[in-house]
Order: sequence, then structure tokens, then C-alpha cells
Amino acid sequence: MNRNIIAKMINEKDSKSEEELLRSLQKKLEVAESAGNYKAQADYWKEQHQNLRKQCFRALSGKNGLKRLSEMLEEDIYPLTN
Repeated sequence: MNRNIIAKMINEKDSKSEEELLRSLQKKLEVAESAGNYKAQADYWKEQHQNLRKQCFRALSGKNGLKRLSEMLEEDIYPLTN
């Protein structure tokens, strides 16, 4: 593939050497990969948060809601504090 085309594809100057273009491409790929990892973690925690909200709403809307919510939180938090 032509060096000029590669430079345009990765948004770099076509005056750079092939080695510089490859280094730049490698850095961009590493950044994209780490961004993907952070997105996956964010999606996981967003899902956990939504599930916890649903559980809390269910607990509060039932009989003895605050007591049930307190028990749920105690079960989840107790292992973290010990």
C-alpha cells in the first residue's frame, strides 16, 4: 500500500517515514484497545448499578421495604468491610 494513503488513513503527514508511520499507527492502536477495555468496564458497572436500582425499588415498594433494603445492603456491604 502506498505510504501516502496509509498516512491519510491514520491522519498523519505523508512526509513521515514508513517507520514513523508504523510507530504512530501502533500508538493509535494501543490507545483504541485501552479505550475498549475502559468501555467494557463502564458498561459492566452501569449494568450492575441498574440491577441494584431495580432491587432497591422492589424492596422499597414491598412490605417492610426499608427493613428489606437494609438487609440487602447489609448482605452486600458486610463482606466488603471484613
